[in-house]
Amino acid sequence: MAFTSSGLPNNGKTAHYQISYDTTLSPVDGVARALDLFNICEADFALMSGWFAGVNLIFNFPLPVQIVNAFGGASWSNPSGFQLIFGSSPTITIKPASGTSVNVIRYLLVSEVTEMFMVSKNNQWAEPTSLFQGGDEGSMGEGLSRFLGVQFQLANGIGGVPPPGAGVVPVWLNGARPDFVNNDPDDNRPDIVTGCTTLFIYYLFNQLNFSIQQIINAGASNLAGVYQNLTGQPAGWASFIDLVNRYYPPAFSPYTPKGDNIFPVSDLNAFFPPNPITCGYGQTTLISIDRPAMAQVNVVLTSDNPGLVQVPGTVTIPVGGTSAPVTISTTAIPIPFAPQIVNLHASYAGKTITVACEVVPPYLTGLTIAPAKVTCGDNATGTITLSQPSLSGPVVATMLNGSTFANVPATVTIPPGVASQSFVITTPNIPIPFKTAICSIYATYGSSSASAVLLVASRVIAPIMSSLTVFPTTVTIGEISRGTVTLVEAVPMPAVIALEAMDPTVGPGGPLPLPGSASSIASVPASITIPPGQTVGIFNITTHGIVSPGTHHFVRIVAGGIPLMYAALTVNA
Repeated sequence: MAFTSSGLPNNGKTAHYQISYDTTLSPVDGVARALDLFNICEADFALMSGWFAGVNLIFNFPLPVQIVNAFGGASWSNPSGFQLIFGSSPTITIKPASGTSVNVIRYLLVSEVTEMFMVSKNNQWAEPTSLFQGGDEGSMGEGLSRFLGVQFQLANGIGGVPPPGAGVVPVWLNGARPDFVNNDPDDNRPDIVTGCTTLFIYYLFNQLNFSIQQIINAGASNLAGVYQNLTGQPAGWASFIDLVNRYYPPAFSPYTPKGDNIFPVSDLNAFFPPNPITCGYGQTTLISIDRPAMAQVNVVLTSDNPGLVQVPGTVTIPVGGTSAPVTISTTAIPIPFAPQIVNLHASYAGKTITVACEVVPPYLTGLTIAPAKVTCGDNATGTITLSQPSLSGPVVATMLNGSTFANVPATVTIPPGVASQSFVITTPNIPIPFKTAICSIYATYGSSSASAVLLVASRVIAPIMSSLTVFPTTVTIGEISRGTVTLVEAVPMPAVIALEAMDPTVGPGGPLPLPGSASSIASVPASITIPPGQTVGIFNITTHGIVSPGTHHFVRIVAGGIPLMYAALTVNA
């Protein structure tokens, strides 16, 4: 296998690396990726130096970096074999798959160089002696390097998930979950051991919120010691496995997190109560958590009365999600019945939220009448609508009507399986004119009700007056007052109202004058015509003649319509 730095500036040499690539690689996988790495690798080295502040590598620079035409991750090795030599330059071998981007090579390089920083720091993350094969990092250091590789990606905005095939946590999470926190076996393979150690470091960082520098500086002979150095407490494994098992119970395995991190855990936030459910029908509501799920969140559901209200045993909030729908089903039971309340419970990680589910019989949601206005003697059609068709027996609605201008049946029966039912509304044929009647019609069933209004118009069309007024009510002889006739409602033809000014025998509160008692001091038009579609007509009242000074005269203004109306006018001398 031959390597070359052909096509790279400075023959592939940077301040800390000597980059070369396998001559059997294609131009894209070889020189192109090597050039991209050459241009960015020192910035990545600066990031690692910041994590291991104050630590200088015990090796000589530049470190040889060889991009191999193979697939299998990365490694670094000592020229002397098993014993590290201070001041040597171990070779870093990177085996990215063909077609992967330079970011994969950067991830692998960072993972290896952070292990060299661990050896150089010499605080038990990795030993520069022969504790392991060649003084390698062991399972504890391997977990840290995998964790730091992803932190490098996050720092550079290239995602928080290891490259394909580099994840190790699901192997442990979906297995027997053995303890590799209290011991540090010599294992740096992508297996259940490094899955445990990697996840525990995510626990320290993402769940307990210790910084990268704090974690690195808390080195110990095992991860339990790292935990104790950080927290002052000895129960690292117990607190970790209790949290994992509580939020990700083994019974719901397998879990498929996006990467190696399942922290911070999510807590149950809300279980939204459903609206009232008609018996025999279902409804969908939501369960939510307080943050996006890092791995599947399995919420356990129960019903206090599963014979009436059913819920699924478990609802799963997917990775990255904050909520999931919950379908609630109910049983059809004989109607009518009083609304029943059934408590539903959602439980996750020791927290339970209880909501009330109200089960009701079908209820009335509407009453419509068509047409909305009829002429007396004609019929209209009313329609009652239900929330849902009844699945167990008919719905018998009671009808109420407080008007004599419309007639409705005492009850309306809506058969099972039908969502609405129509009925006939009859009106009496009244041979005299009347003001359009407003008929309020009600339907009730159980605790629900609905209403609608039917207008019944007179078949005999004639203007009906509602008022006759004069203004001003007192004038001096020779002045003009104005009269106003107002109809109850407009009619489709000219409304001709006869007018007359009459002198009463006594004051304004006395008996009405007899016909032919035309006033000698006030005059009005013989009639007033109110145009079709209008309801108000105005006319002048003139005063005239010779009256004794200081006297008061009373005039009765008469409008001869339906009904006959009077208004009083006082004329002063």
